[in-house]
Amino acid sequence: MLSDALSDAVAWAKDELKPIVAEDLDFTAKKKAMTQLSPKGARMLSGLLCAKYRQLLEAKCFRAGVELILIDPAYTSTIGAVKYAARRGWSVHAAAAGVIARPSRTEVD
Repeated sequence: MLSDALSDAVAWAKDELKPIVAEDLDFTAKKKAMTQLSPKGARMLSGLLCAKYRQLLEAKCFRAGVELILIDPAYTSTIGAVKYAARRGWSVHAAAAGVIARPSRTEVD
């Protein structure tokens, strides 16, 4: 399912001549500290397919010739919640995606 969803997204980006933008997530340090988590938290974190997701996304973008832009994930959910969620009636997750998708001020200049 993950591969199919990423294929669809990359195909859309290629058709629209748009880059793919994703958060540059790294759970390596968090996974090392899993012994301090509750059993439920450890299961949730270990179940994340972030590494597989990233490998698939990079490979699919490369093969399709679609630019992949990885951004720092710091505060995307917080910024989205404060600036966009309530005002536009979006969920926090949708608002975070909006923050990720918006052009940065340095790119616009």
